[in-house]
Amino acid sequence: MSISFQITQSIQNRSLKIGILYGKFEALSRHADIQKKTSEYLLLMSNVAAITIDKSLPQRFSLVPPGGRARELQKMVGSDIYQEYLQYSELKNLLHNYDIQQLSIQKIQNLHQKILPKSTNIFRKRGRLLSKFVTENGVLKEMSMEVKTTPGQIIPKLHDFLVWFHSNRNTGNPLIIAAISHLIIIGIHPFDDGNGRLARIIEQMALHANKIFSTHFIFTEPYFLQNFERYYDLIESTIQSQNYTEWIEFYTEAVLTSLLEAAKVVHTLSFGAIDLENNAFIDLNELEQKVIQLTRIKGKSITDIAKELGYSRQNIYRVLAEIQRKGLTL
Repeated sequence: MSISFQITQSIQNRSLKIGILYGKFEALSRHADIQKKTSEYLLLMSNVAAITIDKSLPQRFSLVPPGGRARELQKMVGSDIYQEYLQYSELKNLLHNYDIQQLSIQKIQNLHQKILPKSTNIFRKRGRLLSKFVTENGVLKEMSMEVKTTPGQIIPKLHDFLVWFHSNRNTGNPLIIAAISHLIIIGIHPFDDGNGRLARIIEQMALHANKIFSTHFIFTEPYFLQNFERYYDLIESTIQSQNYTEWIEFYTEAVLTSLLEAAKVVHTLSFGAIDLENNAFIDLNELEQKVIQLTRIKGKSITDIAKELGYSRQNIYRVLAEIQRKGLTL
């Protein structure tokens, strides 16, 4: 399999920024609770983005209180799509158990079966028009483009992809391998449905293949959703030209954007104490964190905070003064 692309300056610059920023997330091990909550939130939002073409859905869903999210999402998307969301979420949670060395045609079929349990894992038997969504004058329209891979070419092309993938997954840039893997699966379009989610699953496996990006802070689904017009245009143009350069540029922008969004989540969860993008870290003890949470999030008075935490009002004032001395405003 011949893969044509150039490493442009923008790809190099983004790859460098991604590596630096990702390293900062890995260094959050002393803040394991924030690291865990950030990863869980990003995973949740990426799974929501994967099941819709409604750009507003992730934002609307993010406003739902945690206790009512499952029920509210089911109302938003309907029971059938909600079941697909559950299956996709379960598979994403289990990815760390998959041995990438064992990725095969049978494994790809098994992955697809987990994405869409009600469907068979049989490869498509007919030609297919791939949906392509565009926005014209503020109106979303569904168009189509022909899938170039015929049913008879699916298995040979998957075989060629797997040979390329296993030859490069441990030595190539994982960002490049992930980007190319995603688009190859979309181009082959092996099944009647669920190919986009399958491509994202294999993309994630490629990112984690050589353990460079081992922690789950990179999720491209939200970026693809917000830029789906460009996403579909690039799929079509890359399949036609067989030059992956523009697609890789788009993909690295998606990864960098996802990490920058993750940095914002960390900043919020740490009450502003951790600013990964600007290398700003403020140490807060447990009491200071509790006082900030009660003051900033729950809006409680000094008297109520003192009562809830079992301290005097004077002690709480001293804690607030120390928080402000450290550079945080309440």
